Amino acid sequence: MKSNDATALVSPRLSYELFEVLMHVIMGIL
Repeated sequence: MKSNDATALVSPRLSYELFEVLMHVIMGIL
C-alpha cells in the first residue's frame, strides 16, 4: 500500500486536514 506509506511520511496535522476535507466532500456528495 504505497498510499499508506505516503500518508505516514506526511505530517499528522496535514494528513488530518486532508481527512477532514475528504469527509466534507463525502458529506457533500451524500
